[in-house]
Amino acid sequence: MEPPPRPAEPRFDFYTILAEREEVVPPAQGQGRGTTTPQSTQPTTPLSSPTPVVTDPNAQYMLQLGSFRRVEDAERRRRELADMAVRAEIQTVTINDGEVYHRVRSGPHGAEEVGRLSEQLAGRGINSLTIRLRE
Repeated sequence: MEPPPRPAEPRFDFYTILAEREEVVPPAQGQGRGTTTPQSTQPTTPLSSPTPVVTDPNAQYMLQLGSFRRVEDAERRRRELADMAVRAEIQTVTINDGEVYHRVRSGPHGAEEVGRLSEQLAGRGINSLTIRLRE
């Protein structure tokens, strides 16, 4: 008797599709960039006024709260955020010539919530990068 056919392996195109639907939102005039460098594992300094320029109050936004080469550093950031009641996920991406980064992201959030959350995090020394999700 022939064994039953194996179900097809699930295909997750989420990260490919999501990358095509993202747009970085610049901070308001005169503010810092609001992100950590990919190699950063050290605490970042808070921004003076991290509120992003939100032009569409009906849009959805993601906050990137760090990008790390070591998954352990990304996990540490995610736990730090969990202690602050901020839900975050780790997205592992490969860029350029096979460089692997582990991005810590929270969202999607509405316009008002993303501004409030980025200010709260900056007050705790965590810089963020606001990313608008396209339709």
